Amino acid sequence: MNPTFEHPPFYNFIPYFIKNPVNTMIKLSGLWAIIKEFLHAMFFYGRLRTKTELPSNFSFAHQVVLITGATSGIGLATAILYVRMGAMSVIITARTARKGAVAKAEIEKQTATTGIVQVRLLNMDTFEGVRGFVNETRKEIHGIDIVILNAGIHNFAHRQSPDGWEGDLQVNTLSTSLLGILILQWMRDLKKPGQLQHLCFIATGAFTDVDIKSKTFPKHDVLRTVNSHDNYVSPRWNYFISKLFLVYAMKELSKLEVKREKENAIIINAVCPGMIKTKVIREFEEKGALHRFIAWMVFYFMASPPGDAGKTIVSATLTTKDEQGNFIQPYWTEEQYLKVGPATDENGNCLSDLPDSTTGSSLLADGLDQSAT
Repeated sequence: MNPTFEHPPFYNFIPYFIKNPVNTMIKLSGLWAIIKEFLHAMFFYGRLRTKTELPSNFSFAHQVVLITGATSGIGLATAILYVRMGAMSVIITARTARKGAVAKAEIEKQTATTGIVQVRLLNMDTFEGVRGFVNETRKEIHGIDIVILNAGIHNFAHRQSPDGWEGDLQVNTLSTSLLGILILQWMRDLKKPGQLQHLCFIATGAFTDVDIKSKTFPKHDVLRTVNSHDNYVSPRWNYFISKLFLVYAMKELSKLEVKREKENAIIINAVCPGMIKTKVIREFEEKGALHRFIAWMVFYFMASPPGDAGKTIVSATLTTKDEQGNFIQPYWTEEQYLKVGPATDENGNCLSDLPDSTTGSSLLADGLDQSAT
């Protein structure tokens, strides 16, 4: 694991260094590791600062939208957009009733509307929380057009969930995949003749930084190997790989949906909204003033406001049947993405052509078998 850095006050740095040269260098190495992470983010994400334009007169009238993790940042901005664009009902999820109430009030304030936003509680830390949410939603919601699975986390240390998985893998990969599987069945049950439904997973283009062909990348039992505390690499790597696995799951669900439902298939996509100013790295910022300054620099120079992300996400729910299973992002064409992403090989072939240990079906089976009731 990377060493932590608790820097002395600047005016005491030289005396501290003279008295503790070895300890100071160790701590500085930890700081340098942090700076390298963010320099990489700045250079990588610099090209992701883009804007998506939505059709000026498009309306979501008579449509019901569900957005998980919509109490702040990207999710909140997306919910505001759907309300402004005429959605009949927008259901948002929150971890607590208080956060949900605050978010609902903010949406209603910004859109000058009432009676459209509903709040549901969702805990993604456990499989039980996911199943409970879906069971309650099935009872209370009797029509659905669009589902956006946005809820996610970015831990800056290895933490194990109650179900025994590293936190990012639990929430971003496994709980979201399970939620997608259960939600998909619910959407099928409610589908009306001729209705076009969308299921959208929020991912990140940064997963292309994961080198699945590296000698150090596990060739078997991938998910459990990555889950191990002994194999923890860095906060950035774990976050990226959790999103890579999510894209694998999305691709697999898309293929299964088309195989099962043919022309009536629900359109399934993943989307990267780009580098956005959100609270996803709040744990990093809480480490101290220096960390907050680094985060501020990255966000100030490289990140776009949440509203821009909302437009990209909304656009991903306007995809056609021909775009089934695509990874939607504002900076690559689908052809370019197929050649740069670790979700494909260098020839642009699909997931099914990768080694079995890294396909969506293998990952789903590996991680979700214990979640079955």
